[in-house]
Amino acid sequence: MADAFDRGDGPPLSSEKIPLGSAPDATAAALPPEVSPVSRFQPGSPEALVPAEKLIRAVEFIGGTAGKIVGTSKSVYRKLDARHKEDMRAIRRAADEIEQEAATLSGTAAEISGSVKRYFRSHDAADVAQDVIAVAKRYPKQSIAVAAIMGFLVERALLRRNA
Repeated sequence: MADAFDRGDGPPLSSEKIPLGSAPDATAAALPPEVSPVSRFQPGSPEALVPAEKLIRAVEFIGGTAGKIVGTSKSVYRKLDARHKEDMRAIRRAADEIEQEAATLSGTAAEISGSVKRYFRSHDAADVAQDVIAVAKRYPKQSIAVAAIMGFLVERALLRRNA
């Protein structure tokens, strides 16, 4: 009968329960009366090799299993570390792109704001009204949509003020 180490699935389990503080005298029960416990396990005797071989196999099994666990954990760590570095590079690239886009939008908004400011400084209300009428004639559908949205926003602002 092959033991668990021969099969490769760990040490055999014992269902025997031993109360704490009391160790059974296994050598006295297992040895015939003519063989003393000391002589049975003398170095070099065949009886001494069997438990030693099993112990060596058990230690090798445990060592091999521990080695596999360490190797697997190192591999997983390397993969996670590489993925983390890739993710951090992608986040940095995205942040750089967003920063550049925000700078571009900020510059464009400043230019538009400056243009609007110059326009209102150089034109009076009559000129502004004539320009609005010219734009409305050139883009009638869009003008109606803008007028409807502006009317909605003004109405909403007035209702909030009166509430």
